[in-house]
Amino acid sequence: MIHLTLRLLGGFEVRRASGASVDFPTKKAKALLAHLARHPGQRISREKLATLLWANSDDAHACVSLRQTLTLLRKSLSHCECTCILGADDALYLDPDRVEVDVAAFDQLCRERSPDDLERAAALYRGEFLEGFALKEEPYEEWLRAERGSLHERAIEALKTLLRCHLDAGDAELGVRVARRVLSLDPLRETAHRALMRLYADIGDRSLALKQYQSCCDVLNAELGVEPETKTQDLYEEIRRGHRAAYVKEDLPGEDKVRDAPPLPDKPSIAVLPFLNMSGDATQAYFSDGITNDIITELSRFRSMFVIARHSSFAYRDKAVNVQRIGRELGVRYLVEGIVNKLGDRVRVSAELVDAETGHHLWADRYDRSLAEIFVVQDELVRTIVSTLDRRIDVAGKLRTAAMSDSSLRAYDLYLRAAAAQDRNTKADYRYAQACLERAIELDPGLAQAHHHLSLVKFFTWMERWADDPDKAFAEAFHAARDALAHDDTDSMVQAHLGMLQMYRREFDQAGVRFAEALRLNPNDSRALGLYGLFLAAIGRAEQAVEQFRLAERLNPLRPRWLNRLKGIACFSARRYADAIAAFRLNEAVPVNQERGWLAASCGQAGRLEEARAYLQSFLCVAEKEMAVLPGRTVGAWRSCWRPIEYQNDEDFDHLFDGLRKAGLPE
Repeated sequence: MIHLTLRLLGGFEVRRASGASVDFPTKKAKALLAHLARHPGQRISREKLATLLWANSDDAHACVSLRQTLTLLRKSLSHCECTCILGADDALYLDPDRVEVDVAAFDQLCRERSPDDLERAAALYRGEFLEGFALKEEPYEEWLRAERGSLHERAIEALKTLLRCHLDAGDAELGVRVARRVLSLDPLRETAHRALMRLYADIGDRSLALKQYQSCCDVLNAELGVEPETKTQDLYEEIRRGHRAAYVKEDLPGEDKVRDAPPLPDKPSIAVLPFLNMSGDATQAYFSDGITNDIITELSRFRSMFVIARHSSFAYRDKAVNVQRIGRELGVRYLVEGIVNKLGDRVRVSAELVDAETGHHLWADRYDRSLAEIFVVQDELVRTIVSTLDRRIDVAGKLRTAAMSDSSLRAYDLYLRAAAAQDRNTKADYRYAQACLERAIELDPGLAQAHHHLSLVKFFTWMERWADDPDKAFAEAFHAARDALAHDDTDSMVQAHLGMLQMYRREFDQAGVRFAEALRLNPNDSRALGLYGLFLAAIGRAEQAVEQFRLAERLNPLRPRWLNRLKGIACFSARRYADAIAAFRLNEAVPVNQERGWLAASCGQAGRLEEARAYLQSFLCVAEKEMAVLPGRTVGAWRSCWRPIEYQNDEDFDHLFDGLRKAGLPE
């Protein structure tokens, strides 16, 4: 019997079975209940809850505060016929048989995926998770951000699936309603604008279709400073001329296009899908992601295997796609799937190896260990996977320390948090990542990955001109990269990143040695291949650079933003302007500002002057908002400070800034 109803989507509301609302004496009481209610039935340790809600208190005070808040919370709910908050093994959870939570129902309906279920899911999503609620505790705010983002994307995916259902059924009016809802959640989703334009045209309202195009133009210009895609512009012209805008399934938002299956390599090929976080705590996703990434890195060291890069594997997170299809799209024969459940100082990792061609399971195992043994678990997984695929492979890989001190474990945890923040690619997230990494290095000065990622943070801060003292930021990036190498010279990315920094220091010979060593250590590392391609473009071997990106794209077939950016630079350097523009424009939904500058130069050199001027203005406007150290609006000013690549030859720099000059940047 349901004794308590919680509404967490669009706000925070709790009602008893009688319909009476429940008031709570403190924000921490609300926060505690909301966290337990996110996944009713999942046990969450008191230690985790105390850390989440009282991060700035010591352990003893945090535990006392949790007990006091739990007492207040139970008192607020005391008029229910029986308690809904249960405890077991030093953990708390909500009784799923006694509570009804809208977000749990939303999750279930999205999984069912029938039109009726998706309609109900859309109706439940009245707004973002805990809308308007905030708590001045960074771990809790981080959890909130992660949950809000995940649920927002799930709502959009549900609506896109529902839209396809309505269009397949020929129901244009219902399609219009759903497409509008998609755009209310994500106004920049251009495929939804096109779908709505087609729908308006289909029901005979050409004026609304044309207005929708203008709305698309306005929002893209206001938010991104770009024009609509060519497909959107072509559709506008079709409708404007009165031609029938036929329903094109490939243009539907979220409709997966059938990719040409890459040929299987001539050696065992594998992709490691993101391990599921089953800890009942969304903030622990960074930990399961970190384990997945480490397994990919270790497998990639084997020359006798072909291993898909992290970005392409992670594209399948939270997607109900069968293994045969994933295998075809990535061009691999085998997949690894897994689950991570981290609770206190214990961790359970379950993993299985699947033949993607047949769907048959080749091997599965489960590991219950202390957190200090997590590296041993990872190494056992790697050895078992490799030996299962090819008994001839030598698995004499390095074993990491079986036991770690408390400070080392905390440092590793901070490094994983920083790596997750870096993936979000914003100035604020980079500040957070830097703080985590600096603390990690204090706790464990020997953690090479913390030094490496601190170097990445400092370098990107320098590259985007976010630092008040750019020279100091670059010097610190180089120093951190040298520290990373001193602690681990067997990591391909540590070698490649240091090589890139040496390139920017114009130490081209030393950089070449680093890249050669990186690719010797790990020929499967698409990131190292990409940086090597950038290096080749810098030293005047641009055509060879483009070839490196073909190899990198095979290892990372879903093409992350960094790969598109570096490929664009290589193509521009090779005077392949159309290819450069195509590569940079793949990132237009979420660009870093330097890509706008490259697009301006590429379009300028290609003679596409109207586009070049638009990209240049966008580049300059964003720079003036974000850069800590601003140059003037002249070629000379930008040439003195903007080094998006360190060309060895002056004529290549001349070529770049000549492109900006053609785009309209005065001398």
